[in-house]
Amino acid sequence: MPSLYTQVYKLPLKQALQFSFINQAAALAMALVCALLIDKVGRKVWFLLSFVCGGIFLLALFFTGAETATLLLILGALGNMFVASIAMALYVYSPEVYPTRMRALGSSTSTVWLRLASILGPIIVGFIVTGTNIKWVFLMFGVVSVIGALIVELFAIETKGRALEELSP
Repeated sequence: MPSLYTQVYKLPLKQALQFSFINQAAALAMALVCALLIDKVGRKVWFLLSFVCGGIFLLALFFTGAETATLLLILGALGNMFVASIAMALYVYSPEVYPTRMRALGSSTSTVWLRLASILGPIIVGFIVTGTNIKWVFLMFGVVSVIGALIVELFAIETKGRALEELSP
Protein backbone atom coordinates (compact mmCIF):
# COMPACT_ATOMS: atom_id res chain seq x y z
CA MET A 1 0.00 0.00 0.00
CA PRO A 2 2.73 2.56 0.72
CA SER A 3 4.07 1.99 -2.79
CA LEU A 4 0.65 2.59 -4.32
CA TYR A 5 0.20 5.76 -2.30
CA THR A 6 3.62 7.14 -3.25
CA GLN A 7 3.85 5.97 -6.86
CA VAL A 8 0.26 6.20 -8.07
CA TYR A 9 -1.13 8.99 -5.89
CA LYS A 10 2.18 10.87 -5.44
CA LEU A 11 1.78 11.20 -1.67
CA PRO A 12 4.81 12.03 0.43
CA LEU A 13 6.28 8.96 2.14
CA LYS A 14 5.19 10.10 5.60
CA GLN A 15 1.55 10.44 4.55
CA ALA A 16 1.68 7.15 2.63
CA LEU A 17 2.91 5.40 5.75
CA GLN A 18 0.21 7.08 7.85
CA PHE A 19 -2.50 5.95 5.42
CA SER A 20 -1.09 2.42 5.44
CA PHE A 21 -1.03 2.44 9.24
CA ILE A 22 -4.71 3.44 9.32
CA ASN A 23 -5.48 0.57 6.94
CA GLN A 24 -3.66 -1.94 9.15
CA ALA A 25 -5.19 -0.52 12.33
CA ALA A 26 -8.65 -1.01 10.83
CA ALA A 27 -7.76 -4.61 9.97
CA LEU A 28 -6.53 -5.17 13.52
CA ALA A 29 -9.76 -3.77 14.94
CA MET A 30 -11.75 -6.13 12.73
CA ALA A 31 -9.57 -9.03 13.86
CA LEU A 32 -10.64 -8.27 17.42
CA VAL A 33 -14.30 -8.08 16.38
CA CYS A 34 -13.88 -11.38 14.53
CA ALA A 35 -12.32 -13.04 17.56
CA LEU A 36 -15.23 -11.89 19.73
CA LEU A 37 -18.06 -12.73 17.31
CA ILE A 38 -17.07 -15.67 15.11
CA ASP A 39 -18.15 -18.30 17.63
CA LYS A 40 -21.53 -16.59 17.96
CA VAL A 41 -22.30 -16.09 14.27
CA GLY A 42 -20.49 -19.15 12.95
CA ARG A 43 -17.52 -19.56 10.68
CA LYS A 44 -19.42 -20.04 7.42
CA VAL A 45 -21.57 -16.97 8.03
CA TRP A 46 -18.50 -14.90 9.00
CA PHE A 47 -16.59 -15.96 5.88
CA LEU A 48 -19.56 -15.37 3.61
CA LEU A 49 -20.35 -11.92 5.01
CA SER A 50 -16.68 -10.92 5.03
CA PHE A 51 -16.15 -11.96 1.41
CA VAL A 52 -19.32 -10.17 0.32
CA CYS A 53 -18.65 -6.98 2.30
CA GLY A 54 -14.98 -6.92 1.32
CA GLY A 55 -15.94 -7.47 -2.30
CA ILE A 56 -18.46 -4.64 -2.22
CA PHE A 57 -15.87 -2.13 -1.00
CA LEU A 58 -13.21 -3.37 -3.43
CA LEU A 59 -15.63 -3.27 -6.36
CA ALA A 60 -16.70 0.22 -5.25
CA LEU A 61 -13.07 1.27 -5.73
CA PHE A 62 -13.20 -0.11 -9.27
CA PHE A 63 -16.47 1.62 -10.14
CA THR A 64 -15.36 4.95 -8.66
CA GLY A 65 -12.04 4.67 -10.46
CA ALA A 66 -10.07 4.82 -7.21
CA GLU A 67 -9.38 8.40 -8.19
CA THR A 68 -8.04 9.81 -4.93
CA ALA A 69 -5.82 8.57 -2.14
CA THR A 70 -8.52 9.45 0.38
CA LEU A 71 -11.06 7.30 -1.46
CA LEU A 72 -8.55 4.46 -1.51
CA LEU A 73 -7.92 4.94 2.20
CA ILE A 74 -11.62 4.77 3.12
CA LEU A 75 -12.89 2.06 0.78
CA GLY A 76 -9.61 0.14 0.84
CA ALA A 77 -9.49 0.06 4.63
CA LEU A 78 -13.11 -1.10 4.80
CA GLY A 79 -12.49 -3.83 2.22
CA ASN A 80 -9.26 -4.89 3.89
CA MET A 81 -10.95 -5.10 7.29
CA PHE A 82 -13.28 -7.80 6.08
CA VAL A 83 -10.88 -9.75 3.88
CA ALA A 84 -8.09 -9.71 6.49
CA SER A 85 -10.45 -11.16 9.09
CA ILE A 86 -10.95 -14.17 6.82
CA ALA A 87 -7.22 -14.87 6.72
CA MET A 88 -7.06 -14.78 10.50
CA ALA A 89 -10.16 -16.94 10.97
CA LEU A 90 -8.87 -19.60 8.58
CA TYR A 91 -6.28 -20.58 11.18
CA VAL A 92 -9.17 -21.59 13.42
CA TYR A 93 -11.41 -23.08 10.75
CA SER A 94 -8.89 -25.19 8.82
CA PRO A 95 -8.02 -27.60 11.66
CA GLU A 96 -11.72 -28.07 12.42
CA VAL A 97 -12.59 -29.47 9.01
CA TYR A 98 -9.74 -31.95 8.54
CA PRO A 99 -9.80 -35.43 10.07
CA THR A 100 -7.39 -35.85 12.98
CA ARG A 101 -4.96 -37.97 10.96
CA MET A 102 -4.73 -35.22 8.29
CA ARG A 103 -5.13 -32.10 10.44
CA ALA A 104 -1.50 -30.95 10.35
CA LEU A 105 -1.18 -31.62 6.61
CA GLY A 106 -4.47 -29.88 5.83
CA SER A 107 -3.69 -26.83 7.94
CA SER A 108 -0.19 -26.49 6.54
CA THR A 109 -1.46 -26.86 2.96
CA SER A 110 -4.00 -24.10 3.60
CA THR A 111 -1.22 -21.91 4.97
CA VAL A 112 0.93 -22.59 1.90
CA TRP A 113 -1.88 -21.36 -0.37
CA LEU A 114 -2.27 -18.25 1.78
CA ARG A 115 1.48 -17.57 1.59
CA LEU A 116 1.55 -18.11 -2.18
CA ALA A 117 -1.29 -15.65 -2.62
CA SER A 118 0.60 -13.18 -0.42
CA ILE A 119 3.63 -13.52 -2.68
CA LEU A 120 1.77 -13.41 -5.99
CA GLY A 121 -0.60 -10.58 -5.03
CA PRO A 122 1.96 -7.75 -5.10
CA ILE A 123 3.53 -9.11 -8.28
CA ILE A 124 0.16 -9.19 -10.06
CA VAL A 125 -0.70 -5.73 -8.71
CA GLY A 126 2.59 -4.43 -10.11
CA PHE A 127 1.81 -5.81 -13.55
CA ILE A 128 -1.71 -4.40 -13.54
CA VAL A 129 -0.65 -0.94 -12.34
CA THR A 130 2.18 -0.80 -14.87
CA GLY A 131 -0.01 -1.82 -17.79
CA THR A 132 -3.33 -0.16 -16.96
CA ASN A 133 -5.15 2.01 -14.44
CA ILE A 134 -5.12 1.19 -10.71
CA LYS A 135 -8.88 0.66 -10.69
CA TRP A 136 -8.35 -2.71 -12.42
CA VAL A 137 -6.45 -3.93 -9.35
CA PHE A 138 -9.61 -3.49 -7.32
CA LEU A 139 -11.73 -5.23 -9.93
CA MET A 140 -9.41 -8.23 -9.64
CA PHE A 141 -9.57 -8.26 -5.82
CA GLY A 142 -13.34 -7.66 -5.84
CA VAL A 143 -13.93 -10.54 -8.25
CA VAL A 144 -11.70 -12.84 -6.19
CA SER A 145 -13.74 -11.89 -3.12
CA VAL A 146 -17.02 -12.66 -4.88
CA ILE A 147 -15.63 -16.00 -6.05
CA GLY A 148 -14.58 -16.69 -2.46
CA ALA A 149 -18.13 -15.98 -1.29
CA LEU A 150 -19.53 -18.41 -3.86
CA ILE A 151 -17.08 -21.12 -2.83
CA VAL A 152 -17.96 -20.64 0.84
CA GLU A 153 -21.67 -20.78 0.09
CA LEU A 154 -21.33 -23.94 -1.98
CA PHE A 155 -18.68 -25.91 -0.11
CA ALA A 156 -17.94 -24.64 3.40
CA ILE A 157 -19.41 -26.50 6.32
CA GLU A 158 -20.64 -24.74 9.43
CA THR A 159 -18.78 -25.73 12.57
CA LYS A 160 -20.72 -23.61 15.07
CA GLY A 161 -21.92 -25.65 18.03
CA ARG A 162 -20.42 -28.91 16.77
CA ALA A 163 -17.77 -30.98 18.51
CA LEU A 164 -14.46 -31.46 16.76
CA GLU A 165 -14.91 -35.24 16.85
CA GLU A 166 -18.25 -34.86 15.06
CA LEU A 167 -16.84 -32.55 12.39
CA SER A 168 -13.77 -34.51 11.46
CA PRO A 169 -13.11 -37.71 13.39
